[in-house]
Formats: sequence, C-alpha cells, structure tokens
Amino acid sequence: MPETTKAARLRRSQIDILLKEIESEGLKDDSVLVAGAFNAQLFETHLLSDMASTQRATSYARKSSDGRLEGIEQRDRRGRSVLTVETHRFDLHSIHDWFFRLGRGQMVKKYNGELAQVVFGGKLLEESVFFQPSRHYGINKATEKEEFMKNLCPAWADRVLYNEKLSDLFRHDSFCASGLYYGLVAEKKYVGQHKPVALHATICLK
Repeated sequence: MPETTKAARLRRSQIDILLKEIESEGLKDDSVLVAGAFNAQLFETHLLSDMASTQRATSYARKSSDGRLEGIEQRDRRGRSVLTVETHRFDLHSIHDWFFRLGRGQMVKKYNGELAQVVFGGKLLEESVFFQPSRHYGINKATEKEEFMKNLCPAWADRVLYNEKLSDLFRHDSFCASGLYYGLVAEKKYVGQHKPVALHATICLK
C-alpha cells in the first residue's frame, strides 16, 4: 500500500466532512453530484520507486546542513539525471511531458488512488478516468507549445463524483448509458494551469 502523506490525509478528512454534511442535510436519499478541484495527487513515492526500477536508476538524497531532506535525484547507469524532485520541482527531464501524456495518462493511472476510499468504498462514484492529468499546464516559451509544468507532479486534481441515486438516472436505459462522457475540456488547447473536467450525461427525470 503506497505511503499516505500528511496532505493526502488532510484531503481525505475534508472529503469525509463533505460526506457527513450531505447526510446531515438530509440529502442521503437525493441525487447528489460533487464536482471541483479536489487537489487529488498521485502516490508519488510509489511512482518514484517504480521509475528507479524500470530505468535501472540510482537514487541520491540531498540534505541540508541540519539533515533535512531537500531533494531526490535519480541517475541512470551513465550518470545522467533522469528525475529530480525538490520542494517546488518534479522533473522527469527529457521525457516529462511525453510520459504524462502517453496513452492519455494511462501510464500513471495506477498511482491515482487518493480518492479510492471514497469511490471504491461506494460512498461516491466516478466514471473511469481515460483522460490525461488535469493539472499543471504551461506554455513552453521556446516552442510556444503547451506542456506539463515541472513545479509539481501532474495529477488528476479535478474530478466529478456522484452518488448511486444519480447513477441510476444516468443509466435508466442502454441509450443514455452509451451517451456518458467524462473527460477534459479543451484537451488540446491551453486554457490555464488546470484543465476543467466535464461529465456529460442524459438524465431521466422520473
């Protein structure tokens, strides 16, 4: 099980508060949709470990004079830096943008588990994520093209969740179920550091 960071525990507690509020407001039996910037992040420690293994890289820790960890660097067998992590840097160097876009992010999807206790616990539901991470994007000044920024690890920070009651309205027949869409808005256009995430569905009002 990937290590849970302090920030991840905070996000989970905030979602638990949200779920309790929904129940206390008497909305438990209503159709509920919750959307926004959950700021969910990848299990970065697990990702770093796997990157070192697959690239046969050696990890080096950089510490301050008082022993605090300041950064981690991975170098391949030729001594080339392939990954650098610091407080405000997450950089896969030459493969950074390619790696997180590959297969619309499916290479790193297995590290996308922060909301699992909500989604897989049946508290709220989510459509399958078949789109690339929603943050953080910027414009490369040299190429004038959009790419993933290297200040934070790209992640599916923005999500759309809903409860079982609303799911039933999405799927009242096969035609409506086939019309579901869950993905990015402006996938191929720069609209800011975060790309909005949209859920399109036909709802049957009974």
